[in-house]
Amino acid sequence: KKAVINNKTVSVLDWQEIVSNKPSVNYYECLPDGYYTELRLWNHLFKIAGTLDAVLIETDEDGTRWVTINDWKTNKEFTTYNKYKQYLLEPLSHLQKCHKNIYTMQISLYAYLLECMGFKVKFLMLTHIDKETGKHSIHALNYRKEDVENMIRHYHANKHITKEEKEKLEYDHEKRKYVALIGDGEDYENIHLFD
Repeated sequence: KKAVINNKTVSVLDWQEIVSNKPSVNYYECLPDGYYTELRLWNHLFKIAGTLDAVLIETDEDGTRWVTINDWKTNKEFTTYNKYKQYLLEPLSHLQKCHKNIYTMQISLYAYLLECMGFKVKFLMLTHIDKETGKHSIHALNYRKEDVENMIRHYHANKHITKEEKEKLEYDHEKRKYVALIGDGEDYENIHLFD
């Protein structure tokens, strides 16, 4: 299958083509090593934007640019599991619905955007501050690159489906998209997204 994204036809499953499609001028490549706060990120191809609370950029002796990302959260409660055994929606249904997993995905998405700009991910962390008590805790996070790629694929493959249409469809885990429940079982596809 092929997708047309920003007038470029790419394989839906071959995201290396998309990741290697860098703009001719990359503002972030020009940033000197240092600690940056409130760094805005965007990717026109993915239609994603966000603001990083803090990132440390370092260049090693061979010229590799590394990022360490820290995001700050000030909600009263910070859960690391779901006591009701609830899970996130597809394609992240293998992750429990809790603050740590939701924030891990957010920060991993930021890391992925920076990786698309040529940086390597060194470390991800979250600093939680309880506004009422002032107590803080620091959490090391795993970079969930594959989950981020699956989430982006899922969004682009299913963004055209309305809530009413989803009720008539079934999610196919292997194909990572919705398919018809009735009829001949043909994949539900949008002519504007797929060739």
